[in-house]
Amino acid sequence: MASYDIEHSVPLSTSNTIPSNNASAPPPRRPDFSTFFSHLSNTLPTNPGATTQNPHAHPMPTDISALYRLLAEGYNATRQSSSSSNDVLDEMISLLITEAEHPPTQQRGVDQDFLDSLERVPKKQLKRGMECPICGAEFLDDEFPLVVRLGCDERGRHVFDLECIAPWLRVHATCPLDRKDLVTRGKTEKEKGEVEEDEGEWDDMYA
Repeated sequence: MASYDIEHSVPLSTSNTIPSNNASAPPPRRPDFSTFFSHLSNTLPTNPGATTQNPHAHPMPTDISALYRLLAEGYNATRQSSSSSNDVLDEMISLLITEAEHPPTQQRGVDQDFLDSLERVPKKQLKRGMECPICGAEFLDDEFPLVVRLGCDERGRHVFDLECIAPWLRVHATCPLDRKDLVTRGKTEKEKGEVEEDEGEWDDMYA
């Protein structure tokens, strides 16, 4: 996944500026998932058909377990830095810990192409008070918000910071809010659209 700086076209010198001793650095807005993604690249392929650095044909259970634990630790860091309760995040962490203890035998997440295809929410559509369900931060607190909308909610209310939802989706193809399968739903809607398009072509032929 592209870095935050690249996604937002933010100069590296601006993003990586080290504050002076007299300046107090603001608390991190999002958890650091760099270790998780590093382990992910060595364990699971980025996209179907891609190869990993793991010499085994299939990832070992210990590798999968470590992957879930790393993600749980990242989300737990977010949980501890927040003063308010977050049932959604608590449930995510609890599930990840359970899965770390009993790792699945096959990949359940989406690939990078799926993440890249997620609908981006323009900044002008964001309103003050709208928060990421995972990190709890307001979208507009970020000068360059990178927000995505999941297609499981018909009213389009399931929106997240991409950097918060992406790690979850790489190991779960479900929305954290309603647990709907995003891949199955996406395929169904695509097939439905293709059928309607074919029916329209037949109607035009006999009109």
